[in-house]
Amino acid sequence: MAELLEKQLASELSKMTLEDALTLARAFSHYLNLMGIAETHHRVRKRGNLVQIAKSCDDVFNQLVQGGVSPDDLYNTVCKQEVEIVLTAHPTQINRRTLQYKHIRIAHLLDYNDRPDLSVEDREMVIEDLVREITSIWQTDEPWGSTQLAM
Repeated sequence: MAELLEKQLASELSKMTLEDALTLARAFSHYLNLMGIAETHHRVRKRGNLVQIAKSCDDVFNQLVQGGVSPDDLYNTVCKQEVEIVLTAHPTQINRRTLQYKHIRIAHLLDYNDRPDLSVEDREMVIEDLVREITSIWQTDEPWGSTQLAM
């Protein structure tokens, strides 16, 4: 079933114009960045602070063993892991800094939105600010322009 879906997706993507494919790739890039911010925010909120998220492999492995995973099972599972290199285009330094700032601002807005003392009006303003930041990310110039696509 997965192979069929993959073939259907490949077929649909191959029919796209370059401009449409770039727009789609750009949308997924922003989507994945925003989901990463939201996931980090959720984990921080759930656990209470960011320090608990950043752990070394040793810490994670020890926690798994203490939680009942046998060292042999852990070793065998880690040995089966595969690493694939994914090459992506990097934005220019200015755009990268701009996007980083906007991502940080979104993370701060999500934190602020969790405050229990916010009024309905304040919460609506936070949501409006989030929408504005996300819209601004979408409208931020990409590092590639139409002239750079010509080969």
